[in-house]
Amino acid sequence: MLNWIEQQIQQQRFEEMVRTAQRDRLAQLVLAAKPQRAHFYSPILAGLGRWLEAWGYRLQRRYGAVPEVTIATKTPISRSR
Repeated sequence: MLNWIEQQIQQQRFEEMVRTAQRDRLAQLVLAAKPQRAHFYSPILAGLGRWLEAWGYRLQRRYGAVPEVTIATKTPISRSR
């Protein structure tokens, strides 16, 4: 059985936890609502990506598709003498 002081301490801890949870929820809402700032190099990288894609497509048309490459597996080499 808790005495009066322990009940008050427990109640204050609970209220503090509620305040902390509410503050965290509000912070998450603010961060989610804040629009993400586009960096100055984002359009440059997007353009570079489109250019590389088009260049790769032209190279595949000119020289054909890249052949399928098989991966060498590590198999034990049997050495019979």
